[in-house]
Amino acid sequence: LMKSYYKEMNSNQTSSGNKNEVNNNSTNKTETSVNSIKKQELVDLQKYTNELKNSSDKLLKKGSASLFKSEYKESDKAALYKAVSDFVADYNDVLEKGSASTSGSIARMSGRLQNTANDHKQALEAIGITIDKGKLNINKDTFMNADMDQVKELFNKDNSFGEFVSDRAKAIENAIETEAKKNKIDVESLKKEAQVSSVDKNTGTNTDN
Repeated sequence: LMKSYYKEMNSNQTSSGNKNEVNNNSTNKTETSVNSIKKQELVDLQKYTNELKNSSDKLLKKGSASLFKSEYKESDKAALYKAVSDFVADYNDVLEKGSASTSGSIARMSGRLQNTANDHKQALEAIGITIDKGKLNINKDTFMNADMDQVKELFNKDNSFGEFVSDRAKAIENAIETEAKKNKIDVESLKKEAQVSSVDKNTGTNTDN
């Protein structure tokens, strides 16, 4: 009877241990899956934020590297249209992904990006850029016939729309880093993955109406 009793006890303990191990493994797999989804969200956001910073900085360049001229040939206007179109596409990507973020701070920063566009609504419309449900749309014909000095005021001056957007993009990047650290995701690894997956804008599609 004693042997039978202890044999049953050992069997129950082994069974209980196996159940605990299965539950722990299941929990670990769930945590890993959630962490992986969060990391991919942040990698995508970082990628789009990088692209918006790059397209903003391209338009903000001064001196010999500037896209803005004292007199404009058609080719100069075409180069500006391409740069502004890239900016519009990058802005829309960040706004869409950022607004849908599971991070409240990132979503708020993205909302401020939209507020910045609304603050410059009339000036943007004057050069062919309209706002529809928060997103920007650029009309090529209107842009190509616009006053390029107005374009310069919006994208190349200090305290311009372009500079404000660049600052917003940097603020979103800071929020991404904070969110990564909170979720114990390596920031440098995240940035490297975002850099690798970044789209070459020279082969991207434009956003004309």
